[in-house]
Amino acid sequence: MELISVSSKVPGTDLLSWLSAQNADSKVYLKLRDHGWSVAGFGNLLESPKSPLPFESWTLEDYEDFFNSEEDQDLKLFVGAPYFLRNESIKFQIPRFEFVQDGADYTLTARRWKTESPDDFKGQINLQISEVKKKDISIIRTEQHPKFETWAKIVRLAQSDALLKKVVLARVTDIEISETKQLPYYLLKKLNVDTYKSLFQWDNETQWISASPERLFRIEGGALYTEALAGTRPRGKNHEEDLLLEKELLGSKKEGFEHDLVVKDIAEKLRRLSLNPNFTKTSIRKLSKVQHLVTQVDAELYDTGFSDLIRNLHPTAALGGTPTDSALCFLQKHEPIQREYYGGPFGVVTKHFSEFFVNIRSAQTNDNHIRLFSGCGIVDESDPKKEWDELDAKTAQYMELLK
Repeated sequence: MELISVSSKVPGTDLLSWLSAQNADSKVYLKLRDHGWSVAGFGNLLESPKSPLPFESWTLEDYEDFFNSEEDQDLKLFVGAPYFLRNESIKFQIPRFEFVQDGADYTLTARRWKTESPDDFKGQINLQISEVKKKDISIIRTEQHPKFETWAKIVRLAQSDALLKKVVLARVTDIEISETKQLPYYLLKKLNVDTYKSLFQWDNETQWISASPERLFRIEGGALYTEALAGTRPRGKNHEEDLLLEKELLGSKKEGFEHDLVVKDIAEKLRRLSLNPNFTKTSIRKLSKVQHLVTQVDAELYDTGFSDLIRNLHPTAALGGTPTDSALCFLQKHEPIQREYYGGPFGVVTKHFSEFFVNIRSAQTNDNHIRLFSGCGIVDESDPKKEWDELDAKTAQYMELLK
């Protein structure tokens, strides 16, 4: 056991307001989609000069072994991986200070290595909160990459590729604004409620935030839970129009084909891990601006850990394409943007459960700049203009909040 922790039950408070008041280079916030569980933390024990282990050279598997060996039953490891998995680019955080909300219970925890003195960290935590509100923000410039004409050419190129059944193409929207200091916290307060809300900050310059609707996987009680989320329509302007769009989505041959590719892709990848998946009937998941086809998947889990699942499930056909190798090759050759951490596996590992989501509906903030990421699946029947409109729908909530 290398870590020492002290925890205390405390009165409830708003975790985002608490986190925004902390002065630290490393911060993390995560609210799970389907559970009343949220955590905010700052400081990163893995970057301490007195850490007893050589974390800078570790892989996913090394971190999994370390985590499993630690006795602290409340320990949490946060992971943020880029879309194109590279060991040196995967980010890991164990907060020095963390605030957890589990239902109506709030717990504040401080941790240190045995090699550190508690006197080193006196005064680092601010128990006050900072009011998170939208200040006067003016948009100075907005630019999309690629432009529509280039986008349409790439769509047609993908459709002419005999090796591809589906590929997911991404677009970025670069926005220069007047102020960003509290903007990530404000956006997270206002974005879709029924999503994975997250903030991952690894230095004092850049934050990744998201309100992702898509689970990559959850491990709990010897079971694996994942899902296929693909096929999209906008929400209606009223209840009647919304139901018509839902019916259209459920009956769409093109959207159903795209969704089935994702279901089959997940099934194949789980069976390669010697798992036997079960599937629910396809249904609808509604968000504020769009609605999706979704199929829930579960399987009994034996000795497969989070590192195996990340390496084998990511990217599913919902964020890459199919066949996977052909889709990734196409993206690396033809997509004119850098995805960085967009669409990558993000999540938390605990002693009681592990849960990872797909980092979509995401934004990168840096100084006076915010970059929005969006993507959509391209199949033979895809129309470039309709897919472009879908990208707009997926960034619409961010754009409305920035105005």
